[in-house]
Amino acid sequence: MARYFLIILLLGLGPAALRGQTREETMNYIVDEFKSLENRTYTIREITFSPSADSFTFRRSRQGRKESGTTLKLAQVDIYCVTVHRANGIDHFNLVARSRGRDGVMLANGVKYQGAMPLIGTIENEKKVRSLEKAFARLTALVTGRKELFPVP
Repeated sequence: MARYFLIILLLGLGPAALRGQTREETMNYIVDEFKSLENRTYTIREITFSPSADSFTFRRSRQGRKESGTTLKLAQVDIYCVTVHRANGIDHFNLVARSRGRDGVMLANGVKYQGAMPLIGTIENEKKVRSLEKAFARLTALVTGRKELFPVP
């Protein structure tokens, strides 16, 4: 009960609440937010962080498709929000991971991958995606010491 109250409180405060979180609180926030995106056709199979929180593994499945997974080393990727403008006037938001330079590598279904890859797509709630973007930036800063890609005042 107290956990749900904390989640509701954090959602109400938005990205500003993430600044003072510990590494464990930030990891739990990310896991909870990813799980909140589940519906009857989209299922999160696994969300884990390495013990040092420098690696993130995410497995998901969609109805009618085979399961897919991604492993990211936070020091080797940038995670950011992309807005997709639709002709009907409704914007969707994607959370995208992009490898950093030549050495930046992600694993997509066990195969090394470089470039940009959507982690979560077609979300209509901008606040949720922006909060996840901030949470990953916060966790990356805590784990690697690297600052946010595009700091927001």
